[in-house]
Amino acid sequence: MDRKPSPDDWENLGKVLGHIQRNINWWVGDMIVFGEAQQGDDIYQAVSETVSLDYIDRCSYMSRMFPPGTRQPLSFTHHQAVASLKDPIRETLLKTAKENNWTAAELKQVAKEYL
Repeated sequence: MDRKPSPDDWENLGKVLGHIQRNINWWVGDMIVFGEAQQGDDIYQAVSETVSLDYIDRCSYMSRMFPPGTRQPLSFTHHQAVASLKDPIRETLLKTAKENNWTAAELKQVAKEYL
């Protein structure tokens, strides 16, 4: 770099990194789901050398449970808290969590009542 980064540069970098952090689990899961449709189980071989299978399984499970377009603007962890519930309840709880600014822990506690 020819110049010292400005405070705005650092702020913008922080925004980019925050966006990546909030979405990386979805991106990995969506990649696996799409890859399975294109390549079958070969997709696991392609990525398992760089990413753990446990992580791949967790992310792809969540992407199957919440396809793009069905996700609320909440964290991956919020979605994990309700993933084991039936769809109408799951969707309602996510919307309620969003409206009430619940943490993922608060949502998980409420979700336990529906198990």
